[in-house]
Amino acid sequence: MTMRRDGRIKTSMPTTRGDGTGEAAASGRWYIADGSLEALKWLALALMVGDHVNKYLLGGQVATLYLLGRMAMPLFGFVLMYNLARPRMKATSVYRRIAKRLAVFGVLATPAFVLLVGWWPLNIMATLLVATLIAWLLELRTVGHRWLALVAFVVGGTVVEFWWPGLLCCLGARSFIRRPSFRTAAAWLLATASLWLVNGNFAAFAALPLIWGFSRIHVPLERWRWVFYVFYPAHLLVLALVLHLAGIPHGALNP
Repeated sequence: MTMRRDGRIKTSMPTTRGDGTGEAAASGRWYIADGSLEALKWLALALMVGDHVNKYLLGGQVATLYLLGRMAMPLFGFVLMYNLARPRMKATSVYRRIAKRLAVFGVLATPAFVLLVGWWPLNIMATLLVATLIAWLLELRTVGHRWLALVAFVVGGTVVEFWWPGLLCCLGARSFIRRPSFRTAAAWLLATASLWLVNGNFAAFAALPLIWGFSRIHVPLERWRWVFYVFYPAHLLVLALVLHLAGIPHGALNP
């Protein structure tokens, strides 16, 4: 990894491999192996489950689980934005397909989420959906679409989980992935820091060196395309059922 005269970070990589490395080099975007990206997604799922078990079943008494859980949002945002930044994605209308999936499974997750949290804010699927819509609008690169992206950010941030900091975290990752430089890295860092307003700490920062570390290795893990979409509403339903069977009023453990 070297520094170019224009301030961008240049990563030395071959251009003939079939794993996406050459595609990343040709587009100038940051590269992480597909298996390593999948491993980050599974890690984020594990951190999310631990955080939710602590919050909904243990009354938030395990501070370590809470701190570890702060990394889930930055990890999910990074994985989503990396996939959206693939050069072939725009041509294959992936923005539209991912937006539909997030909307459908976000709706499916809503009943259990409402029982656990309430009607407001909307669940993390909605956060990722709004981030996807903003990235999609920015990709169209017209003044009108940029204004629509700003409106989506301002309005969407009022109703989704993790609010505006969550959206900023996703967009900061997008900026660095597409044009890796010290400037975009600083923007991503500041965007992640803004999660302090929601979390009350800077534990989310730990996701960044973790992502960097996974980018330096290749994890031989195949992609399970639907795992997050299905797992999210399913695990919320299980948590709600456990609370119901235990006779604990929904929301009683969470001030």
